[in-house]
Amino acid sequence: MIGDAAPSPNLAAPLEVARRCAAIGLPVVHSDDTGALRRLEWTAADPLGREVLQRLVDSPEFERALAAAARAWAERPAPLAELFPGWRAAILPITERRQRLGHVVALALEPSALEGPAFAALCESASVDPEAARLTLAPAAAYTKAGAAALATLLQDALDDRRELASAERAIEEFSAQLAESYEEINLFYSIGRAMKELVSAEAFMQNLCEQMHETLPYAWVAARFLRTAQASTRLTGRIFRAGESERLNLAGGRDLAEIVARARDFNKPETMVLSLDGAAEALARIIQRDDETVGVLMAGEKQGQDPSVSSVDMKLLDGAARLAEVVIANAGLYEEQQRLFLGTLEALTSAIDAKDPYTCGHSQRVSELSRRLGEAVGLEPAELETLRISGLVHDIGKIGVPERVLLKASRLTDEEFDLIKRHPEIGHRILRDIPLLEGALPGVMHHHERWDGRGYPAGLAEDDIPLIARIIGVADAFDAMSSSRTYRAAMPRQKVLAEIRAGAGKQFDPSLAEAFLDLDLAFYDDMLAEVLRSTGSEAA
Repeated sequence: MIGDAAPSPNLAAPLEVARRCAAIGLPVVHSDDTGALRRLEWTAADPLGREVLQRLVDSPEFERALAAAARAWAERPAPLAELFPGWRAAILPITERRQRLGHVVALALEPSALEGPAFAALCESASVDPEAARLTLAPAAAYTKAGAAALATLLQDALDDRRELASAERAIEEFSAQLAESYEEINLFYSIGRAMKELVSAEAFMQNLCEQMHETLPYAWVAARFLRTAQASTRLTGRIFRAGESERLNLAGGRDLAEIVARARDFNKPETMVLSLDGAAEALARIIQRDDETVGVLMAGEKQGQDPSVSSVDMKLLDGAARLAEVVIANAGLYEEQQRLFLGTLEALTSAIDAKDPYTCGHSQRVSELSRRLGEAVGLEPAELETLRISGLVHDIGKIGVPERVLLKASRLTDEEFDLIKRHPEIGHRILRDIPLLEGALPGVMHHHERWDGRGYPAGLAEDDIPLIARIIGVADAFDAMSSSRTYRAAMPRQKVLAEIRAGAGKQFDPSLAEAFLDLDLAFYDDMLAEVLRSTGSEAA
């Protein structure tokens, strides 16, 4: 950002011209608008000459002459004045906003300037010996009247050129600052846009948004707080996301953020607003809406740097970020609605399959939840857990292609009947393979009856060749099958089921998964069984 330290072209230009005049041996006197506050600037060949001239400039006689010239210039500006006979003064004004602040006076001395009564009076006023002054100043007294006039014209042209150059330099600086701000805006929205494209979850997007905004905006903190409303994504409801810290505000969701949210909601317009908070600097706030309902507020507070005032750029960036957040939230809400509809359809379908046999009622839901819990225990990521849950839900969907006489047979199955049962993973895979949303669940459907020792079906895979999702479902499926009553046997006691799981480690089951399963708290499973008993009014489960 452009600071206030750099002087304006009107101030900087005459000072630069004066510096250059002094550097080439032309004496320069600085004064205020009345001719007072004199200061000599001169790179003299003889230091003694500079000392003598400084004493002359400091004298009352010179002060009166310069003040008279300043008054005359104020009434009728002219590039050249004569202070004493032979003392030509090229006057360069210092102005700002049409106000005259002072002058830079370049002294062009003629040889006659060092002779006559006026020079003697000046030396007497300065308590300087005329002969000594004449000897030391003689090298500088080399101008003619015409030369002094030409010098004044050249200096005025140099001043005009320098002012134009200074204006151009300042414009370039301002343009560069604007360009840098524009780059920051573009980079910010590019980063946010890329996060939208690579979106994993609405929560991850909002945290990333706050962090990106905090890196770009000069504010101590950026935060987003979501209300408890049905219109927002359920994963965002009541959540707070933030980047940065504040010593004056409670960013963890206390009274301070709640006050900002309440005042922003009262504003109730999708525009950035500036709030003044007690004990803290100004804060920006912009409501986030979905379907014209306020679902949250995006905020930034405690601006850092030399300028504590909120800028239009800050407001524009916060507004743009809130608009992107609204798009993501709307999409996340629609996605969740589609997911609920999709999963509801799957649950209805699997429940219909389970209902073919009253003894397997709720089997798919129990295997799904057991699989998810086991996956969580071994450290799977949230997205993997969701895929595992869905795969567990549909793992037996292929039984829709198995004759009911085989599924419900109370006696031992023949080899041919068992072959029909063994086909259900492949049937399920064929049913589901053309549904894009179930692509990740297919390995669990196809291979949940494989065994760690390679004696399973349908592909005879062994150990790590069996997909992890299928190995997990295999443990959960076997546990529920042994824990539930069937037409051909009663449910096994819990301790015996767990003993079978332990004995099957390294044979039927992945040993690490079997060990993790044995450590699970199965209270949730017992609750699910009890719910089946209540809903069916039987002891089938």
